[in-house]
Amino acid sequence: MSTKSNDTAIKRFTYDWLIRFAELHPFEVTNPIFEDAPPSKYTAISPLFTTLMVRHKPTFWYYSELRLKHNNMQTRVNPSNSMKRNIIICKFVEFHGHVSDIVAAFIKNRVTCYSNSMRISTGTVSPDDLKYLFKYRNHDKVAILTGVNLTKPMPVTDFWPLIMHCKSILFNMEEFAHGEGIANAIKEYRLCPDELYVSGLDMPKNAVLDVFDSILALPTHPKNVNLRFLQNQTASLARAVIKTYVFSGVAVKHCRPKRPYQTIDYIKQDGLLVGYFH
Repeated sequence: MSTKSNDTAIKRFTYDWLIRFAELHPFEVTNPIFEDAPPSKYTAISPLFTTLMVRHKPTFWYYSELRLKHNNMQTRVNPSNSMKRNIIICKFVEFHGHVSDIVAAFIKNRVTCYSNSMRISTGTVSPDDLKYLFKYRNHDKVAILTGVNLTKPMPVTDFWPLIMHCKSILFNMEEFAHGEGIANAIKEYRLCPDELYVSGLDMPKNAVLDVFDSILALPTHPKNVNLRFLQNQTASLARAVIKTYVFSGVAVKHCRPKRPYQTIDYIKQDGLLVGYFH
């Protein structure tokens, strides 16, 4: 290969790398605002970088709060160039209605959403929709509420990799509320969000104990575990959970239940783990 060909190849490689650099332009999710994103600091390097940023840097959409329905997607995010990535950055985003339609619009317009807190409150959602919404580990806190229905079954072990890196996760979905799925997911991936809230639970005693066994086997324990059941629970379950913590050697103060309870709550307060049954 001639020297000229080598030079051309090096220039092509360098320019392709710079394009990719522009496409992956860094940003922060902290303190989003309602105005357009500031100009890229890299434009100060040279006119070449200015051209690269104009052509290839993603379009950033900043919101404090964003509530998306399938019929207001285009009014909130209206991409001017479908060839560029569109990145939504917000403190709080809520999806409701036909979530699959919103995700389809995201995919069509190359939209990715990053937030401090994300909630799916109502509507139907498919496993593929969830995989797209969480594929970049792009939400710190996530809530999936009781009004959300899956279009087809999704094992907890498939859902867990999408959310296990979140700081906080709350879900109240019938599909995740039975059997040993939560315990199996924690055991398999060896990770759990710092704050785990699960509502609408309907599982046998052994499955509940399995959840706590799997959590206590982790190298780092979450600071808050809140399990809320559909039915009142017995004192025997509370005693069994307390015994599980005692045998684990974890320092914990327990507030024993005085009446039937529906919630088991372990939370760190002033550095001390406290167990409530209420």
